[in-house]
Amino acid sequence: NVGGIGKEFLDVLNHPQVNVADYMESITDGLLAPTAGMAARNECVWHNARCLTPEVMHADLLIYDDHDIRSQLSAITVPVLHIIGEHDPTVSTANAAVIRTRIRGATQTTMRGAGHFPMVESPTEFNCLIGEFLASIQHGSVRTT
Repeated sequence: NVGGIGKEFLDVLNHPQVNVADYMESITDGLLAPTAGMAARNECVWHNARCLTPEVMHADLLIYDDHDIRSQLSAITVPVLHIIGEHDPTVSTANAAVIRTRIRGATQTTMRGAGHFPMVESPTEFNCLIGEFLASIQHGSVRTT
């Protein structure tokens, strides 16, 4: 089960009568925050609908289901910034808590008003968060939230 999608459904994406670009357009639109601007929406939809091949999408969705590294997270010893979009349906509260609690010193931030693509939906805020995080590493003051 891949996020509620059965693996047999993913095989349909490789059928010659299925237009993966149309499918990706609709699924991508649903991953954006309801308040996402038209420019961000168009960029994300265009990229995902026109640039992902069915094989890549199929492999991506399978890896989400088959590659569980939660038991290895405590071995991460480098600073980690985990940015979550407030309206991202792919990141559950439980999964966010696993990352926050198992990676020692991880910084976790929720971007209000953003969905699955905060770097496109709110690039200025996203870049500021990255800049602040990198500065905190440079000054040895990484904080956890």
